[in-house]
Amino acid sequence: MATEPSSQDKEAFELYENGKHRRYNLLFSVNGGAFAIAKLLTGELGKAGVVLGGLNMYELSIGMIVFTLCMGFDIGAFGYNMRRD
Repeated sequence: MATEPSSQDKEAFELYENGKHRRYNLLFSVNGGAFAIAKLLTGELGKAGVVLGGLNMYELSIGMIVFTLCMGFDIGAFGYNMRRD
């Protein structure tokens, strides 16, 4: 028979879920915002436009990839630490 989880287990689960949710929200908000900015500030059809501060689409995409990798590492480290503790 399954036993009822303790209040400490429930607290730890809520902490984990809230932390994970905040991290995913940050990841999707930043990448979504970058896509919106890129869509608004690109050049004309057939011309490569400058996005922000001299960035072109290639440089913006590299920045988004790096940010996504960093956030993926952070989410993995957070999950590992929560599992360990």
